[in-house]
Amino acid sequence: MKIKSKEHSSSSSNEGAQKEIKGKNSTPSFRVVDKRFFAKQGGEEKDEEESKKVPSYVEKLENIIAEKDKKIQDAMLALKKLQDDQENFKIRLRKDASKEIEQGRRAVLQEILPVVDNFDRALESAKQNRDFDSLLEGLILVRNQLIDILGTFGVKRMESLGKKFDPKLHEVITQVPVNSEDEDGMVAGVINEGYFLGDMVLRPARVAVGKYEKGDGINSKGYNSSHPQE
Repeated sequence: MKIKSKEHSSSSSNEGAQKEIKGKNSTPSFRVVDKRFFAKQGGEEKDEEESKKVPSYVEKLENIIAEKDKKIQDAMLALKKLQDDQENFKIRLRKDASKEIEQGRRAVLQEILPVVDNFDRALESAKQNRDFDSLLEGLILVRNQLIDILGTFGVKRMESLGKKFDPKLHEVITQVPVNSEDEDGMVAGVINEGYFLGDMVLRPARVAVGKYEKGDGINSKGYNSSHPQE
């Protein structure tokens, strides 16, 4: 009996040793968590530092939007500055144009004033001498002086009499009968002279245009014995 018990205890001890060896070689199925206060605090600080280093997707979008907003604001400020500069330029341009117009008016008036002086002299001479021929001569001189002054400003008189009627240059006041068909539509008389300013029409000539009709009673001067047709 004693011998059997020894054998049984020996086999039991061998099985326990084998289980212990297997336990050492196998992977443990549990996880070790360090719950110490200083260990937990250090881990949280590390996580916060990592989160600060790597911005989230929302933060990236916010940064992009902020950059876009800044660019829009800068563009709006630049546009407003440009608009202000343009407005200031327009104001300055209007002032300069007004100043040039005023200077031009002064120049014209200064040239015309001597003509008025000559008119006064001619009238005064006519009053004293009662000489019609002298007055007429003075008026002709003043008229020619005024035409010369206008010429210095680029004003030129039209040559309308005997020319073909042109609606761009002439304004018809009346029609008069003419002797021949060749005179039909021609300027037969000038009521007010027309003028050019450079190549542009300053004032159209006010004219009478010839009209030829067969069988009209036309006098030797080419005018109807009754009255001009309008």
